[in-house]
Amino acid sequence: AAPPPAPPAPPAKTANDLQRAAKEYSKLAESATGTERYEYQLRAVEALIQGNYPAAAKRVLEQIDPRNLTPQQLLRRQLLVARIAVQEHDTRQVLEALEFTLPPDVPAATRAEIHRMRANAYALEGRLADSLQERMLLEPQLTDPDETRRARESIWQGLMILPPNVLDDVRAEMTSDLVEGWFELAHIARTYRQQPTELGDQIADWQRRYPGHPAAADIAPSLLGLQLSESHRPNQFALLLPLSGQFAPAATALRDGFIAAYYERADKAYQPTIRIYDVGGDDVDVRAIYQQAVVDGADFVVGPLSKQHLNELATLPQLPVTVLALNTIETGQPKPPNFFQFGLAPEDEAQQVAERAWLDGHSRPLAIVPQGEWGERVLRAFNERWQQLAGTAVPNQFYDPQQSDFSEELKKLFHIDQSEARYRTLKRQLGLDIKFEPRRRQDVDFIFLAAFPRQGRAIEPQIRFYRAADLPVYATSHIYSGYPDSNLDRDLDGIVFCDTPWLLDPTGDGRSLQQQIVSLWPDAARKYLRFHALGADAFKIPGNLVHLRTYQYERYDGYTGSLRVDELNRVHRQLAWASFEEGKPQLLETSLIIQP
Repeated sequence: AAPPPAPPAPPAKTANDLQRAAKEYSKLAESATGTERYEYQLRAVEALIQGNYPAAAKRVLEQIDPRNLTPQQLLRRQLLVARIAVQEHDTRQVLEALEFTLPPDVPAATRAEIHRMRANAYALEGRLADSLQERMLLEPQLTDPDETRRARESIWQGLMILPPNVLDDVRAEMTSDLVEGWFELAHIARTYRQQPTELGDQIADWQRRYPGHPAAADIAPSLLGLQLSESHRPNQFALLLPLSGQFAPAATALRDGFIAAYYERADKAYQPTIRIYDVGGDDVDVRAIYQQAVVDGADFVVGPLSKQHLNELATLPQLPVTVLALNTIETGQPKPPNFFQFGLAPEDEAQQVAERAWLDGHSRPLAIVPQGEWGERVLRAFNERWQQLAGTAVPNQFYDPQQSDFSEELKKLFHIDQSEARYRTLKRQLGLDIKFEPRRRQDVDFIFLAAFPRQGRAIEPQIRFYRAADLPVYATSHIYSGYPDSNLDRDLDGIVFCDTPWLLDPTGDGRSLQQQIVSLWPDAARKYLRFHALGADAFKIPGNLVHLRTYQYERYDGYTGSLRVDELNRVHRQLAWASFEEGKPQLLETSLIIQP
């Protein structure tokens, strides 16, 4: 049947216009029958969705029996269900609505919308391999240049983040020259990133084998920019580290990791000078030491480490030599354009814990954090990210990190104290000796625990004691000492936590470098291996900073995580995940959000 005529309504421009148009369509549907009736109803739903009235659209849609629709109408109905789910932020419903094989005669615009919604929903569900496949199918359907570019960048971002074994699985499922070209280019980038000459030869060969491939327009040229990395590599490093004072142990590990990475470098022809400046002590003028390092010939400065020194350097109107600071400061503070921040920020980890728990399907958190400035920072970061994802605040309980008995705090958090109070009241009123078993609150489904190993080993058994063993516990890297100790860490069994890939699953040159560091500095490695990794990355990434800053979708596989640089020159780390089993960390699958 031919589509019915539009109702006699003015062109819809505002939400109210669209709502009125939907009412007109619904009136026409009342007097129509068969296919024509369903057509008017579908148009009413489309108008309500366009006006952002998902609840009203859902009510109209529920009146339509899908068994009576034509194939074209049925496809439109599923699209409308998915659009409503998008407006309601229900990614699982989006995927359920679009779980069908696309007919060959679907128009390109509709096909693009389906792949786009699937890709975004998979990304928000943490199913990166599935999102990657959908984006590869979406890109050829696009006509807008900006969206096409963003789609290619998202594909590349996924290829650079997913572990090689996962990429191999995806590659085996998809067989076409288009897909093979993407994977082959990703393999070249990962294999030859630190070998600019070989990289150029490999990309030239790739371009001959895949003429006209989508990645040839944007991604391949950006990779060729890595050939300029040699020109950006520093000739003289200045390390500004507090090698005396309270930060000396961590700073020493940073220095040793940096130097160890220098001796393990793949390109032995690259031999920069390294000069070390001690900025420890309370009366040190870090700005004067920076200026001295510049006078001494430094063309790249690594450090300082303390937030105080970062703030002091950031107040300089300009920095003649680029700085890679090894900590982070407030985002709102103005900074010189070549001031980069790279550190082991606990706030980044707390945000990734929120993402992981949300991706795992949880919706009702409790937070247990230590008293003090550190605990407040971590809680604030977790809370902010959780509200972005789920829109709800996070109930929390602070504890004294100096104590070992956390029963009072946990009883309060789990409402055990309220259950006991009710029992005492009832016993007093009845005058009877009543059997009693306290009940914990039932309005939560996971716990965010911010704790170091000693506190974690005490808190986790007490969580189980208060009948909360069924609640999954998520933590930052601070829960793990960094050194396997199955006897002590059995009390941490079941806790899911994030940490640097270097500690959880070192591979390739990372394993060799770690073995060297453990051999040379065994005592320091037990406590400061993460700082060794930070120092090693601080040596390896300077030549890539310009490239990462220019192409913000690019990633660098560092020892401290998968690294990217944002528009504020801050280096972000994507961490690995593990859970304690029989006192030992066991690696988990990658689970993270790539914003669509």
